Order: sequence, then structure tokens, then C-alpha cells
Amino acid sequence: VKKEKKRSLRGTVTGNWKDKELKNAITTTTSGVLIPSVLSSRIIDLARDISLFTSAGVPVAPMETNNLKISRVKTDPVFKFKEEGKAATESSFELDDVELKAKTVYGYAYLTLEAIESSMNLENIVQQTFANAIAQAIDKAFLYGQNSDSFAPSGILNDENINSITATADSGYDDIIKAIGKVKQANGIPTVIGINSHTEELLALLKDQNGNYLAKPRVMEDLNTIVSNQLKYDSSAGSDALVFDPQALLIG
Repeated sequence: VKKEKKRSLRGTVTGNWKDKELKNAITTTTSGVLIPSVLSSRIIDLARDISLFTSAGVPVAPMETNNLKISRVKTDPVFKFKEEGKAATESSFELDDVELKAKTVYGYAYLTLEAIESSMNLENIVQQTFANAIAQAIDKAFLYGQNSDSFAPSGILNDENINSITATADSGYDDIIKAIGKVKQANGIPTVIGINSHTEELLALLKDQNGNYLAKPRVMEDLNTIVSNQLKYDSSAGSDALVFDPQALLIG
């Protein structure tokens, strides 16, 4: 597969095809080149491995069309005990529709002909660089959206219904513990915390009065910590962090 990736890049650019079957597998259009799915899917797989949300185990729903409707619970039914032989009291059970809409993330970059012809690790660099760029773009949009553009995700941190904690200076682990409590109070099971590298360093440097490094509080021990610099950092306002239940989210 690695040899195919290298030959496909060089063949497309230079026109020097040593593998005729590979040439036939690649579709050339007036505006560019469509590489075989076996190659493009590898870049997507790498991006999934790097992404904050897919690394956290957020379920991914395959979309056969551009739009997909799923249901979520709006009102839970109420169960009660009753006396034998007596009529039961009816309760309501409401579902709400959520529509997943496909969005397009794109990018392009230039490579010199010299690099394409001579680089020994060309395929690895191209795969990893584009996978990183895709993962960063997706995570940033999933977190904050892209301005108010309707063609991009709106951003989970822009959701007015999200539970939030306003961090306080020198709070240590307190604000994270409060965030865990917010998720549990909403009947979620928080198993992941997303932080940026500044917050990771800040927490790692916490010490007691004797200069000993502090251990994580027990309530945080089972949290999967994922470091993503897509979470904002501001030298005066501080950093964003995200405590969440991956099963409460869904990616189309």
C-alpha cells in the first residue's frame, strides 16, 4: 500500500506511470485528481485517530445521504408503584428529532516537484500532515463552529443548553470537579476530559505546602484525559476545558 501511495503521487504529478493498473485506478478530472478510496480512507482513518472526539469514543453514525434524522428523548416516562387492582396513571414519553447534515471540510497545499521526485518518506509526510490538518479543522469546528457560517458545524460550546462552569483563578482541580458534578446531575456519565497543553502543565505543577506534587482527586482518576490545543487558551482569561460523556454525543 505504501508503494502505491508513493507511485500515485509521483505518477499523477510527473506523468511517469510505472504501474499501469494504478494509473487506471486514478481518475483525472478537469479540476484535479480523484485518488482511490483505499488511499483516501487511510488519511481519514488517521484523522479519526487524532481527533479529540473520536479519540474519546464518541459514536460515529454512517450517513448514506447528506441528511440523517435521529431521535432523542425529550420527556421521560414516569413509573410508579400502585395498589393491586387499581388503575394505573398514564405518563407521557416524547421524542425529539435531530437532523444531522453533512458538511464539507477541505484544504489544499503545494509540494515542489523536487520533493515529490526525491523524498523517500513522501507518503508518510503527506498522509500525516493532511490527517493532522483535517483533525484540527474538525475539532475546532465541533468545539466553536466557524463564525456563524451555516455550512460549518455550529460548535458544541456555542450550544445555549450546555452545562458550564466559569473557572476561577488558582482553583486547582475544583472547577473540574464541579464540571464532573454538572454532568452527573444531568444523568450523564463523564468519562473524558479534554484540556489544552497549558491546562495540562498547570495541573501537573500543582503542589502542596511541602512542595510535593498533588495527585489527582479520586473523582478524576477514571477520566480519560485527552490533550487538544484546539481548546482555547488566553493568557488573561485562561483556558477552556471539556468534561463529557461520549455516549451523549453522536457524529454523522
